[in-house]
Amino acid sequence: MESPRGSIYAVAPVVALALGPDLSFGLSYHRLRGSSQYHFRLQSSFSDRVVYYALQDEESYAGAFVQFGMQARLTSWLAAGATLTSPWRYQITEKEEKIATLLFEVFALDTVATPANDLQKFELEVPLFYEAGFALQPNTRLTLAFDFAARPWSRAKLKTNGVTAPSNLLNSPSLRFGLEYLSTTKWAQFPLRLGYYTDPSPYRDRFFQGQYFGKQIEGSVITLGFSVLKKSWALHCAYETGAQEYSWWLDEGDFYNERRSSTKSRFNEITLEVSYRFASRQQSH
Repeated sequence: MESPRGSIYAVAPVVALALGPDLSFGLSYHRLRGSSQYHFRLQSSFSDRVVYYALQDEESYAGAFVQFGMQARLTSWLAAGATLTSPWRYQITEKEEKIATLLFEVFALDTVATPANDLQKFELEVPLFYEAGFALQPNTRLTLAFDFAARPWSRAKLKTNGVTAPSNLLNSPSLRFGLEYLSTTKWAQFPLRLGYYTDPSPYRDRFFQGQYFGKQIEGSVITLGFSVLKKSWALHCAYETGAQEYSWWLDEGDFYNERRSSTKSRFNEITLEVSYRFASRQQSH
């Protein structure tokens, strides 16, 4: 029986600056914190009181990075933009680990806590990421957007208890397409959005004896969203759904017999955002 539990939260203050109607810049700072607990119990199928093996693990997560973005309107119907994400470090620290094994007494577990000096600390050095794209606006109500995101995970480095080693990750560039239609009423505007993007994983499937022999795990995501814009206030709602499918071997013998299993994972994500735009007195007139 497995029982994972935990969460990661982020605080991300953002500031934006418009240098005229055709050029704007934005800067955001993202501070991540989180923790998780993992419980695993292998017990008898005949009696819940007989436990053969139990594991309890607790971890904490931390990291921070900066994003810089710019957007320029080149013509009345064409705009271009780019985003840079600074290199940063993502830390995973093991806070507690307890292992219990059944000895000769049926109802007594021998519980051993890992000493503090032996707990693991991982640090992933994430390289610079960048995105670039453009948007077409054939009329005032319709906007088409395309962009490319470079994610050079192969340059990432992994430290385990201070010892640096290659991460063996794969580059996972992403292509994105978006469509927005602007609906208006007397009291507000309602942008409606539809999008699609590729989401390759930096991992290969089919792991065997410390190596990956398969292909890169691919994924795709569909996005839906709408906004409510009224004067300086804005409400943004978005929904994302995606899937990844990969193959793996059940045991070591499967590598030689080519008996594979596959797993398909899905995710659903909902985002809500409220914003207020500050304007100068001259601009408001």
